[in-house]
Amino acid sequence: MKRLASLVSLMCLAASTAQVLAADKSLLGGSLLGIRGGVDTQGKISHSELAGEFSLPWKFSLENGWTISTSVQPSIGWIRDDDHGAVIGSLGPAFRLSSEGIPLSFIGGSAPTLVGRNNIGGRNIGTAFQFTTHVGLAWRFSDHLEASYRFQHMSDGGIGRTNPGINEHMLGVSWRF
Repeated sequence: MKRLASLVSLMCLAASTAQVLAADKSLLGGSLLGIRGGVDTQGKISHSELAGEFSLPWKFSLENGWTISTSVQPSIGWIRDDDHGAVIGSLGPAFRLSSEGIPLSFIGGSAPTLVGRNNIGGRNIGTAFQFTTHVGLAWRFSDHLEASYRFQHMSDGGIGRTNPGINEHMLGVSWRF
């Protein structure tokens, strides 16, 4: 119960911070805030989170109007199996390959991740410190609304005694500022 209260408090803090920052477009221009949820590939674990994508100044122009943009992606959420749940949070770099006039973007990234418990879905995931790597697609419905799919792998990278990893399919909806 204490962890759930912490998660709700963090989500409220993130939402109120986003409202304050949204008032100044120069701070959030091109950034996203949204929710994501999904399940692991074995169907034993569910995962939901509040996530952001905050643009970094580095962009690389390619041929034919394609651009690779960089960002930092924080997230805070809840991962659970049938019996137990845990707070999960990450913060790391990401990239986006997109082209003006095409609503589809390719996304990817990797982030250090902290998990509130080591046993999820009947598996000992090793340590509370994990790495999450993802690739996916994002579809821009309008100037502000975006939906995404990502496949992500989370593991401790072999730093713990066990390292089974968790593979997940995640769907998201985000609002662009």
